[in-house]
Amino acid sequence: MATAYELLGVPRDASSDELRRAYHRLAREQHPDRAAGSLSRAASVDFVALQEAWEAVRDPEARRLYDASLRADEAAAARVRARAAPVDLGEVPAPLLPRWHAGALLSALCASRWITPRGATGKAFGATPAGAAPPLS
Repeated sequence: MATAYELLGVPRDASSDELRRAYHRLAREQHPDRAAGSLSRAASVDFVALQEAWEAVRDPEARRLYDASLRADEAAAARVRARAAPVDLGEVPAPLLPRWHAGALLSALCASRWITPRGATGKAFGATPAGAAPPLS
């Protein structure tokens, strides 16, 4: 989703005067009355987004609050990206790498019951028939 600054086409550190000029220029260009036919609906949506962007940054207090919310959103997104960062297998010690193959992964999934291999009968492989004693191991 675009920020108010991106919609207005200005940098975050733009002055109030630059923000105002950008809004007025874009408002003239994107006003729904200037669009014809089927473009009118799209222009209306764009114009509403432009107005919302302007309302977010038009006065110093609103802009301060908007900037604070942007920083909070960026910090939250960075935390999510950090948690979801892929593991670099180049950092895994060599003795652990041979365990990471398809057979071991399938065994781990089966053991955790995420996947239960089933035979032609639909029963899990190695399943104990109802009423039978479990095999001794």
